[in-house]
Amino acid sequence: MKKAIPLVFIFCFAFAYNCQAQLKTPSNEVTLFSFQTASGKKVSVNKAKDDSFLVYRFGDDKKIDFEFPQQKDSTSFKKFTYSNWIRGSGNTKSALDLKYLTFENEGFKYIVYAIYFEEDNSHSIGVRVMNLATQAITDIKGKRNTQKGSLDVFRDEDRINQSNAAYD
Repeated sequence: MKKAIPLVFIFCFAFAYNCQAQLKTPSNEVTLFSFQTASGKKVSVNKAKDDSFLVYRFGDDKKIDFEFPQQKDSTSFKKFTYSNWIRGSGNTKSALDLKYLTFENEGFKYIVYAIYFEEDNSHSIGVRVMNLATQAITDIKGKRNTQKGSLDVFRDEDRINQSNAAYD
């Protein structure tokens, strides 16, 4: 007679597997904003614990598919731009809160976003990759229940470029 595998074991195995699908944070860094995508990849924006650099990564524990910038030093902060557009609700307008962290690399613009629209009470996170030559956009949506941190940390960060651009 075969032994049944306890449900607790199956749950623990599934949970451990799901946790391993995430990009690991190096010990000398702190994650400021991260989320998992529908395909199981992870987007993370990290800062060195000693404040010496800022870095964006896309990938999983097994492989970093993309990292920006390659050179991690104090100049990395100026390679990013933060923009935030907030509108309160009024007589004819619904509130919204649009946050973006952008950078450009090899003909592409990367737009990490966290947006809220009061009208339909929608929250969304993700990263858009725009081909600057063709203006074609790929939207990689994030799972909100996996979000850690906030793009708000960049609001008063003077080492990052500040903008009022909106991408929605």
